[in-house]
Amino acid sequence: MKNEKSLATVVADAYDGLLAGINKMPPFRWAGTLAEWLMDKLTAAIERATHKEENMDDVKIAVPGISAEEATENIRRNMELLNRPPLSERVREEFRQIFTEKIHRPGAEKLLDWLDRNEFFTAPASSKHHLAVPGGLALHSLNVYRRLVEIAEKEEDGQTPAYKTKVLPLESIAIMALLHDVCKTDCYHKDPATSTYKFRDPLPLGHGEKSVYIITRYMELYPTEALAIRWHMGAYDDAVKGGSKAFNEAMRMTPWVWRLHQADMIAAWEDERSGDNGNT
Repeated sequence: MKNEKSLATVVADAYDGLLAGINKMPPFRWAGTLAEWLMDKLTAAIERATHKEENMDDVKIAVPGISAEEATENIRRNMELLNRPPLSERVREEFRQIFTEKIHRPGAEKLLDWLDRNEFFTAPASSKHHLAVPGGLALHSLNVYRRLVEIAEKEEDGQTPAYKTKVLPLESIAIMALLHDVCKTDCYHKDPATSTYKFRDPLPLGHGEKSVYIITRYMELYPTEALAIRWHMGAYDDAVKGGSKAFNEAMRMTPWVWRLHQADMIAAWEDERSGDNGNT
């Protein structure tokens, strides 16, 4: 074992090899290959350092503050992150599962197929703000769904004043939350030169209005659902900023207008801006 390299030396050699490999291999393809190679090198060094072999006292582990077992586990977790499906594929599966389990209204299947064909599941939630990544729009919709379910559950448990309580069926909650931003479908286009998104709306009907229009092409919306989706932007809606009083009237008609707005704001400002932007 006296001729064995120390862990620090193996890591340094691995790093040098990584840099050399980057310069030789085509873009993107080298990442997985070299990551696996690096993991093999580190794992082998850790195994040599943690097993009692001949002259083991000569081996020094130069990783302060972390055990060999912890280092191996960190490597394993990182490799799992590298090898798992992209965010857009993961959120598509979860979105479709909730949609098909909760929404059974006539035309729902056709609407779900339309979302698939028009790249809803690969679209970002915004061009440069929250979840500006492929799959961000579907992930944001799922976050709003979870927040709206929480709001409904609190009301059902009597944690809010009685005048506010009127819990809708879970189907309506799923429709409002999962579909409130379908207006953004096919609006974000990646600039190949900068890899940033540009917003170009092929059907500029507005925000909430457009979502209602798209949904009702395929399935019926109840008045509460239509009002909530139409006005889910709250005071940020262009019509409200222009002086329209219809938003206030809609809130008086149904509290689900501001409940959906609240769920949308919590998802965008808390869940998505304080997290990892959908990367893990």
